[in-house]
Amino acid sequence: MANLATFKNCIVQQKDDREYLRLTLSNGLHVLLISDPATEKCAAALDVNVGSMSDPKSLQGLASLLEHLLLHGMKKFPCECDNNYMEQHDVYFNSYTSGERTNFHFEVNPSEFSEALERFVKFLMTPLFTENCIEKELNRVHSKYEKNLKNDAWRITQINRVTADPQHDYSNFRTGNKETLKVIPESCGINVKQSLLDFHSQWYSANIMSLAVLGKGSLNELAQLVVTQFKHIENKGVVIPRWSHPLQAPQLRKIVKIVPTIDIRKLNITFPIPDLKKYHKSQLYLTHLIGHKAEGSLLSHLKSLNLCTSLAAEICSFSGFGFFDISVDLTKSGISQPNKVVEVIFGYLQLLKTKRAPKWIFEELKNLNAIKFEFVHKQNSIKTVHQASYTMQHFPIEDVMTANILLGEFRLEIVDELLKMFTPKNCKVTIVGKIFEKEADQCEKWYGIKYTVADMDDLFLQQLENVKIPETVHLPSPNAFIPSNFELVAREDKFHTLTLLKNSETCRIWFRQDNIFPKASFCIIFTSAFVDEDPLCLTAVALFTSLLNDFLGEVAYDAQLAGFSYKCSSEPFGVKLSIFGFNDKLNTLVLKIIQRMSAFGAEKNQFEIFKEMHFRGLRNMAITDTGYGNLLQSQTYGVIEELLKEEIKLTYDKFNDLMKLFFSKLNLKIFAFGNLTSKE
Repeated sequence: MANLATFKNCIVQQKDDREYLRLTLSNGLHVLLISDPATEKCAAALDVNVGSMSDPKSLQGLASLLEHLLLHGMKKFPCECDNNYMEQHDVYFNSYTSGERTNFHFEVNPSEFSEALERFVKFLMTPLFTENCIEKELNRVHSKYEKNLKNDAWRITQINRVTADPQHDYSNFRTGNKETLKVIPESCGINVKQSLLDFHSQWYSANIMSLAVLGKGSLNELAQLVVTQFKHIENKGVVIPRWSHPLQAPQLRKIVKIVPTIDIRKLNITFPIPDLKKYHKSQLYLTHLIGHKAEGSLLSHLKSLNLCTSLAAEICSFSGFGFFDISVDLTKSGISQPNKVVEVIFGYLQLLKTKRAPKWIFEELKNLNAIKFEFVHKQNSIKTVHQASYTMQHFPIEDVMTANILLGEFRLEIVDELLKMFTPKNCKVTIVGKIFEKEADQCEKWYGIKYTVADMDDLFLQQLENVKIPETVHLPSPNAFIPSNFELVAREDKFHTLTLLKNSETCRIWFRQDNIFPKASFCIIFTSAFVDEDPLCLTAVALFTSLLNDFLGEVAYDAQLAGFSYKCSSEPFGVKLSIFGFNDKLNTLVLKIIQRMSAFGAEKNQFEIFKEMHFRGLRNMAITDTGYGNLLQSQTYGVIEELLKEEIKLTYDKFNDLMKLFFSKLNLKIFAFGNLTSKE
């Protein structure tokens, strides 16, 4: 029987109307049950703590192929039957394999949940592999591989693995293809079917699985259903592998240069760090500081030097090791002087070491995340169980609903220890750009990626140890957009549907009240007859919105951290400005954005940077055949080739003339929705 433990200590939203129950089955399987009588879909997710890093070297891609076969087994019952259960019963089922995990999740109508759950566990635990099934799924694996051959995100990730320790499991070819899963094993006398069965038998064990289930039934009903179906999964006492770090001395102090398929420019600094999953909330403090985008930030300084257009900091953790990555999108100037970009980044890291970590910044971040959590909208069924299933692998089950957002105790010593690891001699720099075509002297085996690896110059390393940053660069200031008033306004029955408040020749305003959450949104549409005239005008408006978003970035970033969102986009009819967030500070944000818009005037160097980005993006779209995007839906846009002809015509002076014309023929449509009164 199962050992049942109610979720007494689970932290959930005050308004959360779902019920939770923790189960540990007799076979060691950890289960989270969620009862939601109002749900329209029932869902389940099972996470297995094994992935492609456990592939045999002689069968790379085996974990991925197994996942595909198990997914296929869920789709058809039995494997070769023509009766497609998924289509007949409107079941959504998906799965994926990462380095350390394989996740299966599905969603179905409540009336079909019991049978779907039975199929789910049957084919995960007792797979029926036929030669025909294996051949079909191998073709799908190979098709996925071929699809990613020109995908630069996959290609860059593959080079990250290739330039790690070649003997480490991190360097495995994760997806596999027909060569690794058919040609090579056949030439070595390896039986792929038996290898699949052996891998499944070795790793698919109850003690390294976590299951999340959400249904309409009561907790007792869900418990009975789950115990009946899942109690027979065998506990094989599997021990999860813990790896050493794949970046050791031979792989550090390197500069890796990669040639992309499309014209992108990126720079990434990778620091090897320990596996600090249990301290991930302290690590978030550093990603917050380094990735900050407001005035005085690292990004703001790099942009002032015309070196980059965006920056991000990210932590990636594995069992036994991790990476701290700082990545930037480079301008033309930045790709031509990457050492300068690296210098600036190390200068900022030195600032963090010198200033140390003020506790108030962490407490502010903690407060912001607590507010976001309390007022976040209810997740749909499949997203809830999917997120819970993999979170349960790394955090106490009591924290599964909060682990990725609520912050706990501030651990200054963890921050200090991480900062000590951020040294020039303990990093790898990766640069991506077409500019390296002639330098690239190596070709990666599976994707055909051209790249080169070189040692970092000793003199440059020494310079990085003593970089200074201007005083204009500083730690974040207190956030003025943190809401404090969460009261709901009085209900105005007249405005429970969309109502026209103002109607003039140049401006129309609609309003609808919704006082369920203390949030509101504004959508302001600037329409102009000028927009539909020709592709040059449309291109100018698209470029204007890109420049404006960049111009607004430093002002609005604090608001974004406080749970607000905004977006200025070009549309076939003109420009749309969307703003959403807590109504307490929403008016402040709207006024700041309008003030910045009225004062907006692009400097020539910024215009040239964003013009180059815009047309480079069009050329990249033509290469990747990803479609024209939302901005290209108007018939007047024509094809990409026609738009590219406007590049020479759109000079700085011409752009300003066109935007003056746009604003001279302007009409406004304003939509207000949410926790507001008609007077507001």
